[in-house]
Amino acid sequence: NPFNLLLYPKWTIMVSVPTLKKRINELLENSDLNTISERKLKETLAQEFGEEEIKKHTRAIRNTVEKFLETAGEGDGESEGDDDEANEGGGSKRKADNQGQPDGKRSKVEGDNYILALSGMKKLAVRTFKGKVLIDFREYYKDKNTGEEKPGKKGLSLQREQWMALKAALPQLAAALEAGNTDMPHVQIGSMRRAYVSEYNGKAGLHVREFYSTPDGEQRPSQKGLNLDAQAMATLREHEQEIEAHAERLGGPAPPASPAPAAAAAAA
Repeated sequence: NPFNLLLYPKWTIMVSVPTLKKRINELLENSDLNTISERKLKETLAQEFGEEEIKKHTRAIRNTVEKFLETAGEGDGESEGDDDEANEGGGSKRKADNQGQPDGKRSKVEGDNYILALSGMKKLAVRTFKGKVLIDFREYYKDKNTGEEKPGKKGLSLQREQWMALKAALPQLAAALEAGNTDMPHVQIGSMRRAYVSEYNGKAGLHVREFYSTPDGEQRPSQKGLNLDAQAMATLREHEQEIEAHAERLGGPAPPASPAPAAAAAAA
């Protein structure tokens, strides 16, 4: 109706809170959480609903964003996987496929890559990319056509220095995980990367995760990372030297030891 368009042009459309929340979740699900900011999100919403309307819902927008990020951060290690192929097969079946692997043969070398099965479909790989050695924590999936296990989108690749910082902190992190101590300060392993113990579904797990900064300067966990259970932690510690030996074969001696990783304040 042209009359309605004159009274309520697009930039003054009234929007309900449930509609706004639904749209925010849609935008976040299809965005890179490492680059998206609250300001950019509001700009997009303003283009759709009008700047004045968005200003009225500032608190609802912030609460919706925080709830989405909390859910994404805690659920990352438990979900089936971001990859479409990973989701089609069903998580419980894929995990069972890997649990028959003998504990004494959890690691293998494929070409130049070292692969270590941590727990379930979560693995660590030592590989190179553009001449740099990376220690890659990743959740795999089973290709429904070939049956081959392939790396999915969930995970985080650490540079050698970041791996060394994590390795140095593993004894403290393992002790905190065993005790279920989720109050241990976060360990800074990179400028925006941390390792810390957090609880999900009543179980403590080790998170190796990348953070991002909000417009207010607060650092929050992104979806980029992986959550490791007690079995994965035990496997990781048992194979520390093996991992480092392969990294040295690919890239030479480890970089000079850095000071002990500084503890970062836990995210709110």
